[in-house]
Amino acid sequence: MFSYHSRDRAYQARVRLLTDRGTEIGPTDPWGLLPLEFFRVVSLVDDVFIEHPENNRQESFCRSALDLLNSSSWTHFDERRASFVPPPGERFVALEIYLVVVDFRHCDPRDRTQVVSAELAYRHDPLAVAKTVPDPKWTFVDGPKVQGRMEG
Repeated sequence: MFSYHSRDRAYQARVRLLTDRGTEIGPTDPWGLLPLEFFRVVSLVDDVFIEHPENNRQESFCRSALDLLNSSSWTHFDERRASFVPPPGERFVALEIYLVVVDFRHCDPRDRTQVVSAELAYRHDPLAVAKTVPDPKWTFVDGPKVQGRMEG
């Protein structure tokens, strides 16, 4: 029923969340952003940030997701992944969406930072917290880099 042939390389989205104290979570899959099945979260992120980017939709999505994450949490259940949770006493204030290229022959599927290339697709950072923390810690696999479709 769900059988398909995947290509050697694919574009995927990764997220990085930043707190008001500069703590970062990610880069990782966007699954914990919303209390939906992980594949629906991926589809929403792709639609809003990659396929049909419109600034108002992106800002609205980021504000809503951060408000939800800061006000409630949920546990892993079936196809729904647990929410991202900020450390005690901290709040999520920034959300970055990256478009990465993954090579399924060379990237470790357990390491979500191991990619061929990564480009910032969108940054929601009203408090400019991202300026105070280092860039995400990607592990680039050897081989030719692929030019991403988005510019950050």
